[in-house]
Amino acid sequence: MDDDGNKVLSLKGTLWTRVGDPDWTDYTLTVRVKLVNVHEEEDARISVRLGDDGKRYFVSVPQQDPAFANQNRGEFSNMAKVDLVCGDGAWYVFKIV
Repeated sequence: MDDDGNKVLSLKGTLWTRVGDPDWTDYTLTVRVKLVNVHEEEDARISVRLGDDGKRYFVSVPQQDPAFANQNRGEFSNMAKVDLVCGDGAWYVFKIV
């Protein structure tokens, strides 16, 4: 899909994207996210360092209070939260270092 000259991936519902390799070290990932016509329970999630054992870190971008979290053996924990309301149709940049 084209959005004001940018090529974007457009999906409905919760979107999970896997990036990187569990063996990578010292890297930076920058993503731009725009929520459009989402319901309260929907969000975008960008996973990094996803291991075969299911351990991963991820950015969760709901309409309110995006978070950086991890999952280990089915247990979730927030590592950092941002006090932010992601307005409908606006771009937000998230950087994972």
